[in-house]
Amino acid sequence: MQIYYTPGHSLGSICYYDPIKKVLIPGDLIFTGGSFGRYDFPGGSLNMLINSI
Repeated sequence: MQIYYTPGHSLGSICYYDPIKKVLIPGDLIFTGGSFGRYDFPGGSLNMLINSI
């Protein structure tokens, strides 16, 4: 399991990736249909969120 720092939604956002199964667990960063999580939390940033994705 690999952990990736993915700021933007919040400063502490992370995603988990299993390279063997090729599965990404993005938490509430990415949603069905291509939308993504909120970025209006303290420390959140639309630019950081887009760069993280």
